[in-house]
Amino acid sequence: MTLLAAKANTGKRVVYTNPSTREKESGVISHCDDTYVYVHYGDPPIIHSTHPDNLEFDRSRR
Repeated sequence: MTLLAAKANTGKRVVYTNPSTREKESGVISHCDDTYVYVHYGDPPIIHSTHPDNLEFDRSRR
C-alpha cells in the first residue's frame, strides 16, 4: 500500500503482514502522517504506527 492510498482510505479495513514472520493481523486505518499509517489493532483496539509497505486492503467479505 502507498501512504497516499492509506490517507485517502481512513476508516477502511487493512491487513498487516509482519515482514519477518509473514504473520497477518487485521486492523482499521485511523490516520496517517508523512511516514506512517496509524492502525487500530486488536480488541480493545490499540493504535500502532505501521509502515505502509506492510499493509494491504482487506478484501475479504465481512
